[in-house]
Amino acid sequence: MAIQNVINPFHRGLQRQRGVTLIEMMVASLLGLMALSVTSQVMIKGQAYVAERSQQLLLVQTMSSVMQVLKEDLYQAGFDRGGSVTLLDGGHVIQSGPDAASLGYVYRVAENGEQAYRNVVYRFDREEGVLRLCEKAQPAPLTFLQASDSGWGGNCYSLFEPRQIRVSEFRVMTWRVAGGQATALLTEVRLSARLTRQPQFSHSLSFQLLTRNGK
Repeated sequence: MAIQNVINPFHRGLQRQRGVTLIEMMVASLLGLMALSVTSQVMIKGQAYVAERSQQLLLVQTMSSVMQVLKEDLYQAGFDRGGSVTLLDGGHVIQSGPDAASLGYVYRVAENGEQAYRNVVYRFDREEGVLRLCEKAQPAPLTFLQASDSGWGGNCYSLFEPRQIRVSEFRVMTWRVAGGQATALLTEVRLSARLTRQPQFSHSLSFQLLTRNGK
């Protein structure tokens, strides 16, 4: 009997201790769920931020790539066996359209043949927010209008995915620069675009190019 009197209080204390531990576990579990909920919300917001930043980075990188390709190609404008060549109705090796929203040029890519000349036109469609590249390989230079439409030896295609990027400006300006017996052509190209689904985020780029075989 004495042993039971000693054990029972201990047993009751142990039960009380287990009860407190269970409550602590429940509280800890609740706190854990709350922390998990907060962490999940942070992760969701973080993923949304990463997705948003990736779209912004896509815009910047795509625009930079387009402008770099255009700039490098413009260095070849007018090349023709040591001389210079222009589009049939062009006065300069780099010709800007009447609204300064397009530019065209031509250069020789082969000694002769059906594709000796590459005729190129970059054309901005303001209503659609699209910048198109038209290129045609022909045996001779074309007019600006002939080179700027799809068909007859070449097609036009958008340089940006319209569902992702909308072009807001494409502007071309040219100046003749005379120095002694040489004549050069200074060309400035400006490009502005924005994300289609995040129009508040936009980006602009520009460059100037001096071509020595300008007219």
